[in-house]
Amino acid sequence: MNKSYLINHVVIFHSEEHRLVPVKGHNGVETSLNIPASRCLLLLIERKNTVVSKEDLFDKAWEQRGTYVTANTFYQNISLLRKALKSVGLPEEIIKTVPKRGLMLDEDVVITPFTQEVGPKNLVIIEQPRETEQVSTLSTPLSTSASEELAPTDRKSGHTPNSWRGVVISTLVFFAIALTFTLLIKEPKKFLDGYKKSDDVNGCSLYVPDKERDVAKYVNFINNNKIACNANNSVLFMTIDKTSEYTSIIRCDSTQITQDSHCDSKFYSRGKNEK
Repeated sequence: MNKSYLINHVVIFHSEEHRLVPVKGHNGVETSLNIPASRCLLLLIERKNTVVSKEDLFDKAWEQRGTYVTANTFYQNISLLRKALKSVGLPEEIIKTVPKRGLMLDEDVVITPFTQEVGPKNLVIIEQPRETEQVSTLSTPLSTSASEELAPTDRKSGHTPNSWRGVVISTLVFFAIALTFTLLIKEPKKFLDGYKKSDDVNGCSLYVPDKERDVAKYVNFINNNKIACNANNSVLFMTIDKTSEYTSIIRCDSTQITQDSHCDSKFYSRGKNEK
């Protein structure tokens, strides 16, 4: 069920659709949030009147889905969320920073559960689907040699719901890898801070997310897919996403990442038996 909330009587937040929509009579532009920012806003609403720690926001927005990001990415998403709230007609200040503790909604913010069928009387939503402002974490154009490598699957004619789901997931994963690849090239130190050295497997130096505990599944994945390395691509930065059922690998020629480094990225379908 789609959880929707009326914020300060002027904006509807559709959490599953990641949209902020102004109500009739109030200035503002309908705004689409990126998914992590939307999840952060939902958690702040669900825990209104309490301080939400940065760790809980990381967990809600990324780590529950098997993604690990830097503090810089977190702060960028909160900044984008505040800008989105302003563009839809709310003050940026409704999200308060509590030093050394986390974030919370301002105590004066009024949150009301909302459904289309039983919403407040005479409430009319201004729908602007063709003029939606897309708020994204991508601040620079993507330029990457990322390629797709999908495991063989049985294909049927026609577009079933599952096939569309696969297309959407593949697209999201591709852009996630592209964003990661861009961060690797432009800000290598921040990227490397999120990974730790694990094992040497099949001639590869394996790096996994810093908070990952189950390293064995990475080694098994490499062995099962017969992934090997040579001197030109001996370093693997690997992430296994827990929800999209895809695994991403960025190969580089060394851990000393510079503008002259040679890297490429791929993602793999885990397969039905992969856990």
